[in-house]
Amino acid sequence: MSAIQQILCAVDFSDPSTEALRYAIAIARRVGARLHVVHAWQIPVAAFTDGAAVLAVDQTDDLRTELERAMRELIATHGASDVPTETHLVMGDAAGLVVGEASRLGCDTIVIATHGRTGLPRMLLGSVAERVVRTAPGRVLVVPRRDPGQPSFADRPLQDIVCAVDFSKHSEEALRQAIPIAEAAKARVHVVHVWDSRTFFRPGDDAARAAAHRAAQDLEAEVQRHSGRKVELVPVVRGGISYVEIVALAREVDAGLVVIGTEGKTGLSRLLLGSVAERVVRSSPVPVLAVRLPG
Repeated sequence: MSAIQQILCAVDFSDPSTEALRYAIAIARRVGARLHVVHAWQIPVAAFTDGAAVLAVDQTDDLRTELERAMRELIATHGASDVPTETHLVMGDAAGLVVGEASRLGCDTIVIATHGRTGLPRMLLGSVAERVVRTAPGRVLVVPRRDPGQPSFADRPLQDIVCAVDFSKHSEEALRQAIPIAEAAKARVHVVHVWDSRTFFRPGDDAARAAAHRAAQDLEAEVQRHSGRKVELVPVVRGGISYVEIVALAREVDAGLVVIGTEGKTGLSRLLLGSVAERVVRSSPVPVLAVRLPG
């Protein structure tokens, strides 16, 4: 996939989406990309006690004007004056329109916030961010809610990146894209592979040790294929549950970014939980770049 040139950032004027916008502005400024700021909205509806509803069409023009003004103010407030920026209002379902606008505008990267819910709601389908990660054809950078008192992700130095690999073509693409980001930021990449230790009755037995050894050899070979790049690649092998260990490593090394490959889903499988990428997106304390193979 080509370098970042056109970024789409979805905003809904919430604090999490404002954080995503700040991050998108920082990326666009760093790489010299154009930024498209998109807000999806609905026509106002007037409801009555008998259940009837009518479209408040007379309010539509006023609302559109107000939304356009609010978007301009939001962008100006967060310092995008030196970044080529366009605003777009689209009407309808947010997730579908974000992906559609990214395609229409030729954007190679989508930046979107997750509202960082905890507990049971995090296990439920339906958030805009998750739906975009599943259906977007290109990169999706998901920005989590930052902890109170912590600086914006846009203001934090990017010194360490965690990139998850499982030796599939999707994770190879993730590593290929993580390396130039690290080179530009002068960051190191922790290349982590998690082997599933749950398949062994006793994690310390001979079979488990052999599995860990094979994983280490395979990961070292993967890292060696990229040894000519001007970036430090740190191989990390862990046993356990993939998304748990990936997120734990991100916390341990104080990573500024997690990069992970995703296959995308169609049909019935879109309704099923379980992909490692989605679970990392839900639980990561730092932004996650979900990467899909071109085409």
